[in-house]
Amino acid sequence: MTGLRSEMRYLNPYDVHKMLINEYVLRRPGDTALLKRDASKDRTDYHVIRDNHKFLWDDNDTPLTWEEQFARKYYEKLFKEYCIGDLSLYKENKMANRKRSHQWQRTVYLR
Repeated sequence: MTGLRSEMRYLNPYDVHKMLINEYVLRRPGDTALLKRDASKDRTDYHVIRDNHKFLWDDNDTPLTWEEQFARKYYEKLFKEYCIGDLSLYKENKMANRKRSHQWQRTVYLR
């Protein structure tokens, strides 16, 4: 142990930690699996926005959680004009579109 202590004397705490982990935990091949973190419950920005999405946010709604705040901030950045399209005859190259503003959408969907 004296040899190990003399080596550790001149190392910073991170290098001491690495040395001890390599010496006492990672003795056999495949032991690095012990140090991997569980990534099964990780969520990306896409998952957060998808779970907290609202088609129309009310101006009076105050987001409670950070996820709702994140989804609300994403909603505020969107371009707020919508197009209603009929694509039933797209194979014949006949399409119909109606462009509607955000204000019109509000009056129709919030009745």
